[in-house]
Amino acid sequence: PQGRPAGCCALLDLGQWFGGQRVSALGVAAVAIAPDFRGQGAALHLMQQALQEMADRGAALSALYPATQTLYRRVGYGPGGMFGNWELPLHTLDPKRILAGDPPLDWRPADPGATDLHPLYTQWARPQSGCLDRSPVIWGEVLKPEDEIPASTYQVFDGDRSVGYIALAQTRQGRDTVLHVRDWVALTPTAGRHLWAFVARYQSQVDTLRWRGPALDPMLTLLPEQRAKAITLISWFTRILNVPQALSQRGYPAGLTGELHLQVIDPFLTNNHGNWVLQVSQGIGQATPGGRGDVILTHQGLASLYTGLYSGHQLAALGHIEGDTPVLHWASTLFAGTTPWMPDFF
Repeated sequence: PQGRPAGCCALLDLGQWFGGQRVSALGVAAVAIAPDFRGQGAALHLMQQALQEMADRGAALSALYPATQTLYRRVGYGPGGMFGNWELPLHTLDPKRILAGDPPLDWRPADPGATDLHPLYTQWARPQSGCLDRSPVIWGEVLKPEDEIPASTYQVFDGDRSVGYIALAQTRQGRDTVLHVRDWVALTPTAGRHLWAFVARYQSQVDTLRWRGPALDPMLTLLPEQRAKAITLISWFTRILNVPQALSQRGYPAGLTGELHLQVIDPFLTNNHGNWVLQVSQGIGQATPGGRGDVILTHQGLASLYTGLYSGHQLAALGHIEGDTPVLHWASTLFAGTTPWMPDFF
């Protein structure tokens, strides 16, 4: 009937770290279309309206986990980074081998409702590409989700200095007992090995360890043997809402100085459409209208280049960027960083 809502979505205030700087972002979640409106373009119309609303709210980026990629690609989203779930048989961990030669550290229970863990997470997340600057809502989902068992949380100390933490919960899945790491942070290699040794002590009660990590998880290099396997690897998608704001808010590799001349093709957010000059110096970028348009990008191509997920040459092979080889190499260098990922799902 006329006037009845055809669909809805939720917008979440987020921030994401790129190049060591926080970039303002809005997450899109809970996108739903009423069954009798499906197949009539309602989802496309909903997302077009959501894009404009997010741009009007002043965010530089939008991020989402796509239930269907075709819809979101049509409105300018492109792959931004990875979300992964890993699994390891707990009996393969030997705490003595893991900690061989390491000094002892002190474990203390932590209050999952307190904010003591937040600065530790931020210190760990800031140099990584794509991790969230977590809002209270995201922290609640990590430590005290409404539909799951609250996490048991512990901090690890080196003297008086906190060097990491772990939040975990134990569940039964069929005949197996699974230990889920909801969140963990290690600020030193020793702390990382102590995290592994800590979970290894659950061997008498638990069969399997599961945690969230990137496609190439550096935590695994702290183990003597590589026995883990990735059980889920999916992409989250990014959309540039405001080109000059997004280019100016993120950080860039220190020591690089120069310009990148872009031509952005964006038929949905017309304020983005056109030529831009990105000037970079001492890790800081500034974007202004104009320039030669040496690199021509679709809005999807700009998203994947911006996060550093794909290089300019890879995107050129996919048809999302056009430009001469030296310019594509320069673009790839400017946006290079750690492989973008996040441990949070929304």
